[in-house]
Amino acid sequence: MKYIRDVRFFNCNALTDLPQSFHQFRHCSQFVLKNLGALRALSTFPENLTRLKISKCRALNALSIFPKNLTRLKISKCGALRALPTFPENLTRLKISKCGALRELSTFPENLTRLKISKCRALRALSTFPENLTRLKISKCGALRELSTFPENLAMLSIVSCSSLIFVYENELQVNENQSIKENRFLQWRVDGLKEVLDDELKSFERTGSKVNCAKQFSIIESIARGNAPEHLKNVNRAWWSCHQQRMDFIFRCNTRTNKLKLPTRLRILDLAYCCVSDGALLNCLIGMVTLDELYLTGIMTITTLPPAQVLKSLTSLLVLEITNCWYLSSLGGLHALPLLQSFLLDSSWCLEMDSNLPPTLQSLTIKSCKVTRDIFNGNLRYLKRVAIYNCLLPRSLSFPPLSLLKEVMLINSRSHFSIHGLESRPHISSLTLVHLPYLDVESVLQSWQGCKTLWISNLEMMNKLLSSQNFDPPSFLGIEQCDEEEISFEESNHLRSIKTLVFYKCKSKNLPITLSGFSTLEAIHFKYCPEISRLPELPGSVKKISIKGCPVLRERCLPNGSDWNKIQHIQYRDIE
Repeated sequence: MKYIRDVRFFNCNALTDLPQSFHQFRHCSQFVLKNLGALRALSTFPENLTRLKISKCRALNALSIFPKNLTRLKISKCGALRALPTFPENLTRLKISKCGALRELSTFPENLTRLKISKCRALRALSTFPENLTRLKISKCGALRELSTFPENLAMLSIVSCSSLIFVYENELQVNENQSIKENRFLQWRVDGLKEVLDDELKSFERTGSKVNCAKQFSIIESIARGNAPEHLKNVNRAWWSCHQQRMDFIFRCNTRTNKLKLPTRLRILDLAYCCVSDGALLNCLIGMVTLDELYLTGIMTITTLPPAQVLKSLTSLLVLEITNCWYLSSLGGLHALPLLQSFLLDSSWCLEMDSNLPPTLQSLTIKSCKVTRDIFNGNLRYLKRVAIYNCLLPRSLSFPPLSLLKEVMLINSRSHFSIHGLESRPHISSLTLVHLPYLDVESVLQSWQGCKTLWISNLEMMNKLLSSQNFDPPSFLGIEQCDEEEISFEESNHLRSIKTLVFYKCKSKNLPITLSGFSTLEAIHFKYCPEISRLPELPGSVKKISIKGCPVLRERCLPNGSDWNKIQHIQYRDIE
């Protein structure tokens, strides 16, 4: 027994404490305790233990000591645990989650390099951090109000859904000049995950007095976030705006409980989500951050602008910038001055008109739920390789940059009347996606596009026109995505012979052609999440692979005893789920 290296206790509901003889397991290096419902205290551990995991010990309320050689510690779902003993000096990794009664943490050991704290709802302050800490993640600690100065060696910082944390530059207190944006600019589009965003907003409103001062508006948001009412965006718009105004007033005029967002100079990754950060705090924390590689801003409703060019041009290592659900953002500041930015994502910033304020080094651009202006690609975007635009208001004419290395274009879900231009001489285009664009000018596509290797499309009329065009170089991969028409049909064309892979994805169609013999060189066919497709067409003999997923009717027909089994039994690779 004394040579055992790994000890695990699961579901031992009668165990209230560990026997004192446990310290005799001198070779034990890993110890796991999970779902011990009656365990109330831990007073002894094997002396050479290096890894300890304690989970779902909901009655546990006392830990007297940690083993001195411990290097990794994970404690989760211990709701009665109110305090922890002094951490051992050799501890390098610490993870604490869902310990709802934990109000404070003692001094961390100097050798700690990774710290993750999540869903500790009673935790109010983190007063010190060790100098050697390199990764820090804090999430869903709603009562957390104070943070210590971050250590200089920190390389990764993530603060998510800590609604009581307020970062404001001291010169901004008692002043709030950012109230001029009109409320009707918000929530013009239906947003994926709106309920989840509003749920985080409710927590912020509660902690900034909006629940009391805007009770009626708060209740409207609460009903929609909880799924008790339909998503009437106009109602959400007005209710959210009223609560947001109250929150801004609290932050800038009534609040004295703020933190300075002073970042260590070696930081490489910064992730801020669903907490209060002012324009001044963001500006000052980014000054001189020459090592920052990635910046993520999510659900920061209190920023209205990115820092100016003189600040952003100093971010000489920044490669990735993602801004999501920052509803109040109305300016990208000096974005164009970022010297090395390669990937930029902007999602759900309704106050912003996306224009040509883009850095010339950009390689990947993703825009979701925003308004796009006609001059968005007017800059010198010679390195741009990928453009993805989802759910946006588009200009009448969308012209792509003439000198870029563009290889992939995705235009999805827009009811704007528009045409596309600027793609006449691009033999290197590899992928084109045109999905749910009912008012796209088909002729502009035919005139400006010479072909691609991969084509995703939802409009059958447009697809058949493209495949019949003599000026269009046919793709080898054809994906029909989210087609709403009851029957899918293909017009006769020699271009069908060039298609090697055919995919049907999330289509509502019921009927397919009786035969796909026109696809004479087809090698693979895939059906994904098309529940209405009622039968399999006759396949050409060249098909070597078929996959079916999320298509219950088609799946039954393609099983060995099904009606369409004889159509696929000769195929070498079959994947039917």
